[in-house]
Amino acid sequence: AAILHVAGGAAEGWRAAQLSAPAEMPTPPLALVASAQPAPQPLPSDASFDVALMLLGSIAFVMTLFYLLHYRDDDIRTCSWNVVSASICTFTGVLIGMSWNQCFTFFVVGPPQVAGPVKTMLCNAAATVGWYICLQVVLAVVSGAVGRKPQSLERAILDMKCFAVLLGVTNGASNLSLWGMVQAEVPHDFGGTVGVVLTCFF
Repeated sequence: AAILHVAGGAAEGWRAAQLSAPAEMPTPPLALVASAQPAPQPLPSDASFDVALMLLGSIAFVMTLFYLLHYRDDDIRTCSWNVVSASICTFTGVLIGMSWNQCFTFFVVGPPQVAGPVKTMLCNAAATVGWYICLQVVLAVVSGAVGRKPQSLERAILDMKCFAVLLGVTNGASNLSLWGMVQAEVPHDFGGTVGVVLTCFF
């Protein structure tokens, strides 16, 4: 009886210890453990590197431009403003000249695939002549050769420099579209190449 009493007390004590012990957390699956780990970062691509270089280069270019446009020397500021003005006029003239030729051709004779090369070249030639006449008329009015005389000589010189470059580049871009199409349509031999060059020259 004493042995059974001791054994019963031991069993009760073991059951009480099991009930008072904290419950063990279940072991998570292997997939959950793998998903909880941080994923490896991908390496930067060549496109990201190129974009980063272009961004840094554009920022450096803009800051350099600000520095030169506000430089203490008057000559450097003048040259910087001249370069900026010529660059704006050049890019704007090219965009206006080529886009105007394409829009003029599209609305007059239709797309080049429908109108054909002859009608397209004639429309480009008309646009080129129109830009040349516009250049001469604007310069004549701004310089005072036609109409009233300019009140300020310095303002007239600045206007002529601006419109001469802008409309001159626009006329050149218009000619580029025209003679590029002509060169594409003539026979691709020595005679055709020389004929296009001589026609453009004269």
